[in-house]
Amino acid sequence: MGIQGLTSFIDDNGTFLNDDHFRNSKLVIDGSNLYHSLYFNSCLDQKHGGDYDAFEDQVCEFFKVLRDCDIDPYVIIDGGSDHTDNKFKTLHQRAQSKINTADDLSMGLQGGSIVPTLVKHVFKQVLSSLKVSFAQCICEADQEIVSLAQRWTCPVLSNDSDFYIFDIQAGYLPMSHFQWQKTSVQRGSSQRSIPCKLYTTTSFCSQVNINRQLLPVFAVIAGNDYVNLRNMGVSIRWEDYSSMKPNRKPRFAFFDRLLNWLARFQGQQEALNSVPRLIGHGNNRHKMAAALQALSLGIVEYQLPPDYLERFFNDDVAPDPDHLPEPLRVLPDWTLLPLTKGRLPTRMVDVLQLRKVIQGVQVEDLHLPSGNTTSRPIRQVLYGLLLGERREVEEYDREGKNLTSSKVEAFLPSAAQQLQLATLDQAPQSVRHKVFLETLGVSQSTLNGLPPHLELPVAVTCYWLRHAHPRPDLPLLQALLLGLVYGELCRQRKSQRDEGPVLERLVGLIQRGARGLDLGVAHAYSQWQCCMREGLDLNQLLCLPLTEPQCACCTVPCWAPHAAPRKRRPLDNLTDPRQILALEKEDYDDDDDDDDDGAGGGYGGSDSTDRKFDTLQKRAQSTIKKAKALAESQNQMSGVLPTLVKYVFKQVLSSLKVPFTQCLCEADQCIASLAQKWKCPVLSDDSDFYIFDIQAGCLPMSGFKWQYPFVSAQKRIRCQLYTTERFSEKCKINKQLLPVFAVMAGNDNVNLHIWWGDNEDKPQIVNKQVKQAADRFPTFKRLLKWLASFNELREALDSVPSLITHPISDALSKGIEEYQIPPTLPSYLEEFFNNGVAPSRKCLPNHLSVLPDWTVLLLMKGRLSSCIVNVLLHKRMIHRVQVEDFGRPSGYTTSLYIRQVLYGLLLVERPSVKEDDSKGQKRAHPSSQSPPEVYVEEYDREDTELVRNEVKAILPSGVQQLQLATLDQAPESVRLEVFLETLCVSQSTLNGLPPHLELPVAVTCYWLRRARPRPDRPLLQALLLGLVYGQNQSGFIEEGPVLERLRRLKPDSGADLDLGVAHAYSQWQCCMRDGLDLNQLLCFPLPEPQCAWLYRGTLVHQLVAELRQGMNPDSLLMEDPPSEQLYRAMLGATRSSQETEATGQPDSGAGERR
Repeated sequence: MGIQGLTSFIDDNGTFLNDDHFRNSKLVIDGSNLYHSLYFNSCLDQKHGGDYDAFEDQVCEFFKVLRDCDIDPYVIIDGGSDHTDNKFKTLHQRAQSKINTADDLSMGLQGGSIVPTLVKHVFKQVLSSLKVSFAQCICEADQEIVSLAQRWTCPVLSNDSDFYIFDIQAGYLPMSHFQWQKTSVQRGSSQRSIPCKLYTTTSFCSQVNINRQLLPVFAVIAGNDYVNLRNMGVSIRWEDYSSMKPNRKPRFAFFDRLLNWLARFQGQQEALNSVPRLIGHGNNRHKMAAALQALSLGIVEYQLPPDYLERFFNDDVAPDPDHLPEPLRVLPDWTLLPLTKGRLPTRMVDVLQLRKVIQGVQVEDLHLPSGNTTSRPIRQVLYGLLLGERREVEEYDREGKNLTSSKVEAFLPSAAQQLQLATLDQAPQSVRHKVFLETLGVSQSTLNGLPPHLELPVAVTCYWLRHAHPRPDLPLLQALLLGLVYGELCRQRKSQRDEGPVLERLVGLIQRGARGLDLGVAHAYSQWQCCMREGLDLNQLLCLPLTEPQCACCTVPCWAPHAAPRKRRPLDNLTDPRQILALEKEDYDDDDDDDDDGAGGGYGGSDSTDRKFDTLQKRAQSTIKKAKALAESQNQMSGVLPTLVKYVFKQVLSSLKVPFTQCLCEADQCIASLAQKWKCPVLSDDSDFYIFDIQAGCLPMSGFKWQYPFVSAQKRIRCQLYTTERFSEKCKINKQLLPVFAVMAGNDNVNLHIWWGDNEDKPQIVNKQVKQAADRFPTFKRLLKWLASFNELREALDSVPSLITHPISDALSKGIEEYQIPPTLPSYLEEFFNNGVAPSRKCLPNHLSVLPDWTVLLLMKGRLSSCIVNVLLHKRMIHRVQVEDFGRPSGYTTSLYIRQVLYGLLLVERPSVKEDDSKGQKRAHPSSQSPPEVYVEEYDREDTELVRNEVKAILPSGVQQLQLATLDQAPESVRLEVFLETLCVSQSTLNGLPPHLELPVAVTCYWLRRARPRPDRPLLQALLLGLVYGQNQSGFIEEGPVLERLRRLKPDSGADLDLGVAHAYSQWQCCMRDGLDLNQLLCFPLPEPQCAWLYRGTLVHQLVAELRQGMNPDSLLMEDPPSEQLYRAMLGATRSSQETEATGQPDSGAGERR
C-alpha cells in the first residue's frame, strides 16, 4: 500500500517530522519493506542473481545495532494477496514495471531495482537464526502491523507511506530517516540510540488543521494501491481551494488543495457526502457511483482488524480460524501456524483463494522464455497438492517484454495420488519424501553421501540440468557447484578462524570485480533460482521431507556468472575447477594495462617531451576500430568513451564539492607525489602505479568493490592493496630497479620491443603486436630474474649493453625520469588543495611558460579545457572517435569552424594597437596588419583510418583586438559577441530561454546549419525533447507527466542501430564539446550548462524512431505547461536562427583544411 508522492510531500515540509533518538523500546517493523530497503540501500548485486551472503551480513548488522540500543524488534512480513483482490491492478502494473526494469538492467542502464528471487527466503532464515521475533501474515501486513503497534504503544518502522495515514499512537519512524548505521551516545548516558525522525498524525493534523479521522479520506482521494480515481477516468475539479504556496510541484499542490478542502469537515461521512461536488463535473453517473463505492471500500483498508499477533508472539499459537475472513477459511487448520511462522510459502494463499499467481521477474535474456517456465512442472505439483488434479491456476509471467497470463494445469505424481491437503501434515515422511523426489526426477541413491542440508540444492540442480533450455554446459555447472562450495565454506568459517586456501581463492575471484553481464549466463542461473524457489516451496508444503538449506549459503554468488563464460581472458588459468580446490595458492596478475581511449592522456595536456605521441596515435586508431565494431554491433563490450563524459565528470565533482584538480600535463607524477606527501594510497587501474614507490600503496580500481561495502563497526570497502615493498620482496629485487623493469618491459613513453622467451639466454628486439597480456608474461619473469642480480640502479644500467646490443641507453635514462617526482610538485599541489591558489612560475616546467598567467588556476580547477595545452605546446589535436557512420566524414568536420576560432584565439598574433588617432579611434600599426598564417595538426578519422590534416587558425571580426594574455580582462560584451559570431547566432534568438540553456540552443542552431546531411525535423524534435527530459530530471522543471511518458519509451534492444541518427548526434556532440571549450576560453560569456542533463542517447534515438513513425511531440507534452513552454521556446529559437539564415545572413566561414 502507498500514496504516490506523499513521502516526498512530508519530507518537503520540515515541520511534519520531528527529530528523535530511538532506544529502549519495542519496535514493530514492516519486514517486507525492511528487506527491500536493506538490499537496495546496500548497493548489492541485482544483475547476476543476487549477493545473498552480503545481504545476510547486512541483516545481522542491522539487528545487532537494535540490540545495542536495547530495542526489542518484532518483524511482520506480508503474506498472500488481499482476499478482495482490489489490489490486483496495482500488482499487475508493478509486475510490468519490473519487467521494464529488468530489461534496463540487462542493457546496463540504471534507474530501477529488482529484488533477487530468494531474498525473502534468506531474510526469514536469518531472522530465525538470530532469534528475532517475526510473523508472516496470512495476507497484507499493514493492518496487522498497526494493530500490534497500537496494542503495545510502540512505533512502526517502514517506508510505506500508508503509515502516515494510520492513527498510530506512538508514531511512525520512516526507514529513510532511521540512521541505524550512525548510532550515538547521549551526554550523561552510556546507552546508545539511533538518530531518526518521528511522525505522528496528531502533529500532522494540527499543522494542516484537519481531523485525524479524515486522513483515510485524504488517502483514497489522493490515490493508493487500492483506489485511483484517475485510472477510473474520474477527474477532480477544484474551486477555491488552490495551493497557498507558489512554485509547488503539481502533486504537492494537489495535496495542499485536498487538505484545504478536507479542513471544512468534521467526520468521514460528511466529507464523503461532499465528494460528488468535487468530482461531479464532466463525470457520468456510472463513473461517479463506481468512484464513491471505491472510496468507501478504500477507507475500510485503514480500519484495524482484531489483533491475533500478540497472542502468537506471547503464546506461539495460530490465528483462530473463526476470526479469519470467510475466503481464507479454505486454508486447512494445520497450515495457519506454519504460515504465521514463515515456514510455508505465502503463494499458497493466492492459489487457494484466488487461483491466481503473479511470477517474479529477474535479469535474464528477455528474448528467451521466462526462467519461470523451467520450474513450471514443480509448480504444477504444488498446485495439485493444494487444489487437486486438473484444476487450473492463472499465472502471470512475462512473454518477451510484456506481462501475459496463461492457464497452468495442476498435476499430481503417482506417489501423491492418495494425499489430501487437509491431512498432508500427517502423511508418512517416506511418502512426502517420495513425492518430492519424484517431482524433481531424482532418486535417493543420487543424493546418498551428500550432507543432508545440501540434498535439496543438488536435487534442484539435477532437475535444472534436464529442464533448462538452452541446456546448461559444463562451465555453468562447474561454476554453480563452486558457488555451493563457497557457501558451505562461508558457513563453516563462522565457527572456524582459518579460512583455508579454497575459500581464499574464491574470495579472490570476487575481488577481481564484475565483468560485463553475460545474458546467457544470467538466464541460466535465473532458471536455476526459479527452480530453487519452487523446490523450497514444495518442500515446505510437504512439511520438510528434506532438510531445508540455508539459502544465503547455497545460492549462486555474484561472481559465479563470471567464472562461467566459455571465452576466457588471458589471466584465467582456472580451466579446471580442481585447480581452485587442490592447487597451492598462486598470484594471478589481472593487469590488462590502462587503455585510455583519449588522445590527450586522459588527465591534462600532453607531456612536453611528446614521447607519448606514438602511443596516443595507436590508441586513437584502436578506438576507431572499436567504434566501427560497435557501429556494426559486432562487439558490445568495446570501450568507446562518449564525447562529453569528462565534462560531466568534472561538473559532478564540483557539485559534490569533491576536491579535484586537472593537471597541466600528464597526471601520474602529480598523483604519486601527492600520495607520498600525504602518506595515503592511490586508486587507479594504471599499471604505472605498480612502479612508483608509493609508501601507502596502490589500490587497483578493478579490485575496489565500492558498490558492495562491508559493514562492521563502520562501512568499509573491500579492495586489494599493492605495495612495491611486497612486490620487490616476492621478486627478490631492489624496488629502485622497478623503473628499469618498466622501461625495458615497455610503457607509454618508451617501447624497446623486448621479447624474452623462457628458453632464451638473451632477449630479442622484435616489433610485434601483443595479442593478449599473457604473451608478455615470460618477458616479465625473465627481466625480473635478471634485475634480481643487481643491488643498485647504476649497476643495472651499466649491465644493459651486455644484455642488449642495440643502443638504448638514452631511451632508458629518459624513460626512468618519468618515474621520478620533481621536488616542487608535492608542495604546489598541496598548496592548491589547501588554499586554492595556482603554482608560481618557478614551480612549473619551462615549457609551460606558453600558458598565460590567468589560465593556470582555471586549468587546475578544470574550468579550462586541457586541449589548450596541447595546442599551445605542440599545435596538435587528436580527436576522440565516436560511434557514427564511417562511410561519411567524421563528426568533427561539422564543428571545425568553432575549433578554428579557438586556435585563432590561442595562436594567432593580433596586430599591435597604436595610441588613439585624432578622431579618438584606436588603430592597428601598419606593419602588423597581416599576421602570419598558423595551422594546427589535427588527427581524425578518414573512413576507418587515422589521418593528419592541417587546420588554419582564424579570427572572426570581433576577436581582432583581443589578446590571449589579457583575454580574461576583456569586456564580457566583447567576449559574448565573439562567441555568438562564431556560432552565427544572434542574442535575440536566445532571448526568453533559461540562461543555462542558451549555450546548448546556440550550439543546436550551429549544428542545424553545418551538419551534413542536414538534420531533419524528427532529429531536432527528439534532441529538444531530450533537453526537456534532462530539465525534468534535474529538477529545473517540476516533475510532471512528460517525464513519466518519456521514461516509458524503451529502446528496442533487438533493433539495429540507426547509423544516420548516430552520426547526426555525434556531430551535435562534437559541436557541443567545441562550444564548451570556446566558452571556457572566453571566460564564460554564456553560463555553462550541466552536461549530464543535455543528452541521453537511448532516449533520443528511440524518440527519432517514434517521431518518424508519426508520433506527435504534442502527445508527450500535453498537460505539462512548463515542459511544453520550454520545448516551444527552444524550437522557436532554432526556427528563428534558420529563418535568419534563409534571409541571406552571411556564413561565418566553412572552415579550412589542407
